[in-house]
Amino acid sequence: MAKILFCVNSLSLGGVERRLSQLILGLGRLRIHTLYCILNSNTRFIDPDVKKYAIFFIVDSNTNKELVIKRYSDIISDISPDIIHCWTMRQCNIINSINQELLQNRVYICGAVNSSYVYPQGSNHKKILDTCIEKADIIVSNSNAGIKAKQIPVEKSIVIKNGYDFNSDCVLNKTSNISLLNKIKHYDVCVFMACRICPEKDIDMFINLAKKYEHDNRFIFVLAGDGSSCTDSFIKEIHQQNNIMYLGFQQDIGTYINAADICVLLSNPPHKEGISNFIMESMAHGKIVIATCGGGTNEIIKHEENGILINPHDLDRICHYLTEFANNRQLFKNIGLNAKKTIMTEFNLNDKVKEYLLLYEKMIEKTKE
Repeated sequence: MAKILFCVNSLSLGGVERRLSQLILGLGRLRIHTLYCILNSNTRFIDPDVKKYAIFFIVDSNTNKELVIKRYSDIISDISPDIIHCWTMRQCNIINSINQELLQNRVYICGAVNSSYVYPQGSNHKKILDTCIEKADIIVSNSNAGIKAKQIPVEKSIVIKNGYDFNSDCVLNKTSNISLLNKIKHYDVCVFMACRICPEKDIDMFINLAKKYEHDNRFIFVLAGDGSSCTDSFIKEIHQQNNIMYLGFQQDIGTYINAADICVLLSNPPHKEGISNFIMESMAHGKIVIATCGGGTNEIIKHEENGILINPHDLDRICHYLTEFANNRQLFKNIGLNAKKTIMTEFNLNDKVKEYLLLYEKMIEKTKE
């Protein structure tokens, strides 16, 4: 039995966090390894079941860096993990900075390479990545596009894509807003987007999309995501659009995916997604997904076969598909069926857990050579 230490900011709404939550659930159910996880102090668990399967340490990584490094070092010394698996650049930077003697005979995995965004030369993220390439034993990405864009050496990289847990398929839970869900049901077409409200996501296009349909009472647009970093004026603009429901941070995203007819993920260049958990979960529910093309999105969506790809900022094109769907949704039936089939056959959580287990076993054996 190995000891695995995961390092991540939180287990909240973001794609990386949701992916790690799913992995902890999958590994935890097998009860093969002992799981630990270091989280930032502002954590909100997206799935309470995750707490059952790991031992958690809370470290406020926003404090003095030397204190954070010492806290991480103390935890590593105390639990003596076989594997240290970092999921964000912030955590990689901390591990890169600790006394390297602590990493001897341990496997150090950098799992922070996902999107196909190219870090500018000289940027902090590029410096951290270069150090990871030097110090990490292996770099894991959830997309081929991420490995290629970041120019990770082949011998140091592996792609393990996201996995969806069909055993925890969406059920209405006690945190769900019943009155809001009932309100959504009054509309013929619910268009849903869930993401962090940040510059990488094209929230402006989502707002403009809603404005295009403000006089068409068949449509409602629902947006979920943490907007704590947004200006008050931006949030006010969202709320002023009568046909947009802005939910803020939500834990039960699956409930709202289930209530939606079309799920969209719109991105701003040069950002390109890795394998988006939101896209994957929406497809698993058999929903029509419309997403900005590029990066890992092209590895999961085949245009007009199991989803729809559009160019960045192409408002007219997405309007074309929304209107067609509203007028004759039967035309899109096979896309939804194919979407669910894709996730069942290519992105099943059990298969991805096995891939991680094989990786962990292989890397542990290497430390013994």
